[in-house]
Amino acid sequence: MPQQYGWRFLRAAYSRLTTARAQETAQHVLMREAIMKTSGLAERLRAAQDALRSSVG
Repeated sequence: MPQQYGWRFLRAAYSRLTTARAQETAQHVLMREAIMKTSGLAERLRAAQDALRSSVG
């Protein structure tokens, strides 16, 4: 795994996908949250972070 796409990259991606932006409408926030919840992406990103973090250290 290239270091530039390690666990820190996934942590940043997780943050960008789960944190509301200042200019987001309420509809956009709800849509993003629904996508994250139904896809299971948040859990998968966390699991990938943990796997990469444990492989490094």
